Amino acid sequence: MAKAEYRSALRSKKLITDALVALLDEKTLDKITVTDIVKKADINRGTFYAHYNNVSDVVTSIFAEAYNIITNSIHEFHDYSDFDMGIMLRELQVVMEKDFEFYKKIFSSDINMKIYEQISNVLISYVYDHESDISNISHADFVFYTSFYSGGIIKLYRDWFIGELPMTFDELTEKASDLLIDLKKCVME
Repeated sequence: MAKAEYRSALRSKKLITDALVALLDEKTLDKITVTDIVKKADINRGTFYAHYNNVSDVVTSIFAEAYNIITNSIHEFHDYSDFDMGIMLRELQVVMEKDFEFYKKIFSSDINMKIYEQISNVLISYVYDHESDISNISHADFVFYTSFYSGGIIKLYRDWFIGELPMTFDELTEKASDLLIDLKKCVME
């Protein structure tokens, strides 16, 4: 019985996120209501509220998956000098490919700042945990560089999703990874 309930919950959440993605074609996120989502998903309000409190919770839960993958990829490294940002970007690409239309709409909207904030926060919290590993750079400088890198990466992916960068998704991730590796070398010297 628990398996059936679990599958039902997963199905309901998928219907809700799919409805939100579809609604992003019709209106901006700040204009989407719970009523819009339940109508589009063809579910009742109770089903929605069994999983989420509001529209913002739906978006937050979708970003949570990407956040967890980023966090897990970062914590595989014992010290920052071994950290491979390319691995993080490739894992993030896999997440985005699973729900490509959603991420395309998100990166094309004004809420891509949430992605920026999550990536920055993960990297900054990593440095809090491993600050002793970075002796040649001040914590304030690291926070500055991390914010700069995160903003640049988000901008690259946004430009790609809206069709302004003529390359494949794999090429984008590879070039962004190479850029971050080069920037990291400059900062760590």
